[in-house]
Amino acid sequence: MIFKQKDSLDDHLLALEMAGGNASPGRERKRLEKDLALVRAGLRGEKEAAYHIDFHLKDTAKWAVIHDLRIEWNGRVAQIDHLLIDCLMEIYVVESKSFRTKIRHENGGWQRLNFNHWEGIPCPVEQNERHISVLQELVRETKMAPTRFGMVLHPQFFNVVVVHPACSIVGAMPEDARIYHMDKMVKRIRGADPSALSLLKIVAPETLHSFAVDLLAYHKPAPTPRVAAPKAESSPKPQPATAACLLLCQSCGGPLTNAEAHYCRLNNTQVGGRLLCRKCQKQPASPRPSRSEERRVG
Repeated sequence: MIFKQKDSLDDHLLALEMAGGNASPGRERKRLEKDLALVRAGLRGEKEAAYHIDFHLKDTAKWAVIHDLRIEWNGRVAQIDHLLIDCLMEIYVVESKSFRTKIRHENGGWQRLNFNHWEGIPCPVEQNERHISVLQELVRETKMAPTRFGMVLHPQFFNVVVVHPACSIVGAMPEDARIYHMDKMVKRIRGADPSALSLLKIVAPETLHSFAVDLLAYHKPAPTPRVAAPKAESSPKPQPATAACLLLCQSCGGPLTNAEAHYCRLNNTQVGGRLLCRKCQKQPASPRPSRSEERRVG
């Protein structure tokens, strides 16, 4: 049964997009764009892995499935992509990776093929091991594990990493690494033969479901990243006024708009050859004095 789907990251993505838009062009904007691309790629990988898990286990009462479980405990954080728990109290902690080319373990480190060259990547097994450590600590200190006849049924944890079905796993992997393709992972873990000791810890579906609900009580969604406010731009320097802004009515001395001046130039005769505001244009036009008369007046 599915007890939790992945939390929405719409606000998270929006915050990264806004941060990238506010950042100045250069190194900071490139970093934010890379972070956004990685988040989107991770979302695609988790969504596809969840599809294959849900396809096989969503209607099975003997399994409890939790997607996207984030736990804060004793100052540490575990961000678990998928958690699969069966009635044998076997807990499969699944880390999903969106690799689509090739991966390998070479010279003690993990690598993926990036176009035509191999590049180092963080060890996904070690990353998942840290998540398991936090989860184990939580279950132990809260006494969350079910009991039978006074005996605590301690869960058994399995570290699983899944990759895209198109990803090629090259060469041998470390013995402690369970690397599966997303579309084959559920069949692989369901096909594993349980040990005799595990059979002694089998619990009823109701007990399993109660354990899953207890775990979910400690889920804390990831905080939305803060978006830096856009840098304040310096106040624009005042621009020198254009000639159009300095036009004045030649009758009342008030300001003259460009439209009013344009009208006067088109209707030069009607306004007596002057530039007039709309109000003064309605007044009777007085003929403009000739140049000889202007000289005599002067």
